[in-house]
Amino acid sequence: MYSIKKMVQPDNFDEAWELLQKSPRNVILGGGLFLKLGEKSINKAVDLTHLGLDFIEKVDDSIRIGSMVSFGRLEEHKLLNDETGGIIRKSLETIVSKQIRNMATLGGSIITRFGFSDFLPGLLLLNPTLYFYKYGKITLEEYFALEKPLTKDILMEISIPLKKGIGVYCTQKKTYGDFPMLNMALFYTEGQYKIAVGARPGRAMIAEKTSKYLSAHELGPSILQESQKILLDEIPLSTNGKASKRYRELLAKGLLEKCLKEIKNENRYSC
Repeated sequence: MYSIKKMVQPDNFDEAWELLQKSPRNVILGGGLFLKLGEKSINKAVDLTHLGLDFIEKVDDSIRIGSMVSFGRLEEHKLLNDETGGIIRKSLETIVSKQIRNMATLGGSIITRFGFSDFLPGLLLLNPTLYFYKYGKITLEEYFALEKPLTKDILMEISIPLKKGIGVYCTQKKTYGDFPMLNMALFYTEGQYKIAVGARPGRAMIAEKTSKYLSAHELGPSILQESQKILLDEIPLSTNGKASKRYRELLAKGLLEKCLKEIKNENRYSC
């Protein structure tokens, strides 16, 4: 649990940013869910409600999403899901309950970049650009590669380029309400596959070699087996309290096969 000494609702980004810099114990509140993962004494909780960051809008060939948009809104937004192959909705609907999804925010999930996130593997495949108040523009993949998360900056919004395709999300959990032992997202468009693996237990990463191999071959039993080998060679897996490295290797092979079957089924029904 966590305790808050004072709640502050700044009226502009300058004020919000300055508040964050004044103390290491001043934090952005977001949905407040990830703060509950450990004991934390917060001096000032900075609430961004007054900064107009709760929006989803289409601009030319992309969709802009404010950092304070809840998972619940993302899950239900028809245009967003129609234009991204449904991968966002499919990733989010596996998260515990509707009540939790209505509390969790886009910004909170991205900033923390937790490896166990259900949401981030699918989002990573959509190649979003993040816009921070001070840092400026950076892709999600580049943000994952930073040595430290930008917890003392303000994520204002993200922009997702629209590209028609089919998205699927597969995960393995001990119970419905638990964090994943391993998860995988796959996006298929114009004969090209793109795969991301999360809960390795590290942050989600794109399986570049596996994606290129599958895109260059017609899927069949031998191609599936070879793609599974390539996946295990390029994606680092390890052991933690959720699962062993060996078990994750088995899961990776199984989830890849499951994702490809779902893509095949959805592609057939959409024709």
